[in-house]
Amino acid sequence: MMFNVNFNRYKFTLIALMSLFIMGCGSIDPDKARVTIHTSPEGAMLYEGDVAWGIAPQTRIYQGAKGATTVKMRTITAIWPSGARKNFSSRIELGGEWETTISRPSDAPGLNIDLSHAAKIRAAEAQRQAADSAAAAAYIFGSSSRPTQTTCMTTGGLTNCSTK
Repeated sequence: MMFNVNFNRYKFTLIALMSLFIMGCGSIDPDKARVTIHTSPEGAMLYEGDVAWGIAPQTRIYQGAKGATTVKMRTITAIWPSGARKNFSSRIELGGEWETTISRPSDAPGLNIDLSHAAKIRAAEAQRQAADSAAAAAYIFGSSSRPTQTTCMTTGGLTNCSTK
């Protein structure tokens, strides 16, 4: 007996099931901690010592010593486009996922520069998400092409997105 199954009809269900499977695989080991660092306003560059991590948010996994229940983060420095900077360090519990936000010092000059930069980052992210959603919808609802990746770059006040 042969079955003729049209998998295009079940694309959405298959993608949803695969997403659930992948999310279930993201648990953290008991001797590690996953830390995501955000900044307020968005868009500060994060450094650990002299090593640039990139623009926030950034996620890192910390490894604890054998038998330890916590790990001390090295000092993270957030630097906003205005030059405002703030250091952050913490002791974190192992075996979990943590998020924290480093807030810009309220007395640092140039807040308008940092708020403008944050607005550009939000706009670029919204454009990228819209382009990714459109590409995914086209794939799920009838396009024969494969899913795409969208990259957006902001230069000055202009955001350009390209899809591959």
